[in-house]
Amino acid sequence: MRNGRMSVIGVLVVASAVLTACQGATSPGESSAPPPSSSAPPSSPIPSASPSPTPKHADENGPGENLPVPKLPDAAKEHTEKGAAAFVEFYFDLANYSSEVRDTTELERFTSKDCKRCEKGLLEPIWLLQDTESWEVGLVYKAKITKSELRENNRAQVIFSMTYSGSKVFDGSNGPAKTFPAREKPVLSVASLVFHEGRWITETVVFDGQEPD
Repeated sequence: MRNGRMSVIGVLVVASAVLTACQGATSPGESSAPPPSSSAPPSSPIPSASPSPTPKHADENGPGENLPVPKLPDAAKEHTEKGAAAFVEFYFDLANYSSEVRDTTELERFTSKDCKRCEKGLLEPIWLLQDTESWEVGLVYKAKITKSELRENNRAQVIFSMTYSGSKVFDGSNGPAKTFPAREKPVLSVASLVFHEGRWITETVVFDGQEPD
């Protein structure tokens, strides 16, 4: 009897040990590694947009900088009398801009290479400023249209009166600026244009008392 009880107890002890071992083992398909972290990777900072350059008008310290280029208005793109008149107004707005920033790139796009009056009266003074590292302050042309008419061969003639403000030219030497007087009395002027590739081009400009090119 004692031997039988011991046998039963031995079986129970062995069975208990086996059960404990099974409970401590990892089941198939389970991982003993710690769960992955749920935190997202840090995001890269979004670069901020560069600030736009600050526009600066010409003054005693230097020429104009970062000024908006006058845009050709839609009216000036038309092959009509009104379109030719609108172009002449735009052309002298562009001349004002070119003088202030000391750059003729845009003005040359709308000027015929054969326009000697344009070169002598508008382009060469700005080229001289570039060559001498000088700049002009205060010059503003104003064109008041009197009459506009279309001509043959895609051309137009625009009659207008011209005035301009007084100006000063500085050369950076800290010396006195050269002063140029205003033209307050209107000057009768005529612009001859040609319509080429969808836009007007200035062929010549004649001021009162001048001979045509």
